[in-house]
Amino acid sequence: MVGRQLGPLITLHGKWGSHEVFLLEFRDGKLARTTNVLAKAHDLLLPDYRKSKAEPYNDNFDFIFGGEDVRGSSSTAPIV
Repeated sequence: MVGRQLGPLITLHGKWGSHEVFLLEFRDGKLARTTNVLAKAHDLLLPDYRKSKAEPYNDNFDFIFGGEDVRGSSSTAPIV
């Protein structure tokens, strides 16, 4: 699309990993849309997580997006 450009991917980190990931979209040099990619991914995975009947990761998160740093964990919590 002419005049449309995807901008940076901004990751806001916290103590235990990424808290939010935003994709910025520009149109004709101006910010046109901001998308929270992490929230969108969570929403897309939520129906399958619910079908699995897995226990929540903790009181704040249904599940987490794990990386290499958690593969050796002995936790039985759901890691996506």
